[in-house]
Amino acid sequence: MSGLIDLHMHSSASDGILSPPRLAEECFNLGVEYAALTDHDTADGQDSFLSAAKERGINAVTGIELNVEHRCELHILGYGYDLLYPPLKEALSHLRQERAARAGRIVSTLQKNGYLISLKRVLEIAGGGVVGRPHIARALVEKGYCKNISQAFKEFLCEGGPGYAKRERLSPADAIRLINDAGGKAVLAHPGCMENEDYPALLARLKAYGLYGIEAFYPEHTDEQCEYFLRLSRDFGLLPTCGTDYHGNRYNEKFPGGEKRGIDFVLSTAKNLMRNS
Repeated sequence: MSGLIDLHMHSSASDGILSPPRLAEECFNLGVEYAALTDHDTADGQDSFLSAAKERGINAVTGIELNVEHRCELHILGYGYDLLYPPLKEALSHLRQERAARAGRIVSTLQKNGYLISLKRVLEIAGGGVVGRPHIARALVEKGYCKNISQAFKEFLCEGGPGYAKRERLSPADAIRLINDAGGKAVLAHPGCMENEDYPALLARLKAYGLYGIEAFYPEHTDEQCEYFLRLSRDFGLLPTCGTDYHGNRYNEKFPGGEKRGIDFVLSTAKNLMRNS
């Protein structure tokens, strides 16, 4: 092991490419020592990922990524929660149903606008995992309506686009409360991806709800942003984390453990999460 850390990865249980066990194997091959699978709004892949990680000597903890209501994209990562906590299981079941219903609305809207993709194909792409916009984006690419997934999001699936449909989300307070009540720790994901955000005001509000940490180190963050978010973590008494947001070679991205800038700062956080899980 080379001591790499990746606390933000996705599998085929949501919108990633690799199965949870295959993702654990990839982490092992690349020298990731501390890991978390953080699929969108689902814990379906946790048991198999944790089991495969344990077999390979990887320190792993339960993880999830919740999309929450905000003026722009705001995601909350959760670590070390109880998979069997009933209120969280109920909330995730409801979110899964809402995602499926939204996918149907998006496909219907696209069809009405002349983009002839099928819901059947979208569900096939999802492969039994939680269906989401990335699966619809892949269907659009397959049909030749756009060149890549990024274009599909920017031109078809964004607000105002021909395939936009609003979705139900948890409030930030409810998301953090669910994670904390399930015995977990809530962390603000990739803050640098939020546009024109007043970070001190946001962190003050989220900290009051029970936020535990902030993902200071992330591939799309500049070095200056990493330093800024690390400083904010200290100012607000939050613990810094790092992750790649790995989905499995779908995008031009780093591999598990590829975000190495924060290892020295995040190691103690990773150990705390594993110890308290």
